[in-house]
Amino acid sequence: MRQSDYTKHRALSRHESYVKQKVKWRDKAIEWQADMYNQNYSIEELSNWNDFFEKKGRMYGLLVEFRENGIC
Repeated sequence: MRQSDYTKHRALSRHESYVKQKVKWRDKAIEWQADMYNQNYSIEELSNWNDFFEKKGRMYGLLVEFRENGIC
């Protein structure tokens, strides 16, 4: 494999991994939101979840979506 082919392959692999992670964290946020009413979270725990999903939202370009849906 030539160097440029290898570089293209790695870039594609990273993009596919990013997309998979983005889908994963969107799904996790939806699951968490659906189940949060069955839990008895303290204010501190809710704050920790907010921080967690805000971090993931920034990392995977989901922050606006998370905020619009009340996840963070």
